Amino acid sequence: MLVTDSSYSYKADRLIKDFQGKYLNIEIDTTFCQISNISRDISNAKQHAISLMPAIVVQNFSNYPDQYFESLERKISEIHERKLQFLIESQSNYRVEVDREWVFNGTDVALPSQVRDTLALGLKFSIPLKGRKVPRIDIITEVENIILSREEYDGKTEKRAICTNIITNSVNAFPSGSKNFKI
Repeated sequence: MLVTDSSYSYKADRLIKDFQGKYLNIEIDTTFCQISNISRDISNAKQHAISLMPAIVVQNFSNYPDQYFESLERKISEIHERKLQFLIESQSNYRVEVDREWVFNGTDVALPSQVRDTLALGLKFSIPLKGRKVPRIDIITEVENIILSREEYDGKTEKRAICTNIITNSVNAFPSGSKNFKI
């Protein structure tokens, strides 16, 4: 009679799983013990080698990998920074000359270069957006929030109608598949 055919198959499966778990734990303990023994042997070999060599040779030998990997890390970092800069420049379709002297900072706070460059573009600077990338829902939400935040009650419906008309005309003039979208 096979165990799989009897009513004790659940107990047999459970016993097999328990045995497998215990066997796995024994294997893990054995492996850990072997790793500990190897680590101890390596440490003993290092101590023996250190006792046979002059101290300066040991120091240079132990510092070399750190210096090598720091140099390698610095080179890789520079390569990635150049690649990233190239990607940023290649992805931007618009090249704009910025006159940083146009911005006057009347505060004691130092402005980051990105902020200074953005301010130097002027008040009427804009970049045409691709039709699919226009946040239409955000535009409608912002318009509604601005209208609702005003205390005056008369004229809200009229302002809402004007804004809706402008948004609708823009959407119809430049549908989602068009190249440029301007409001």
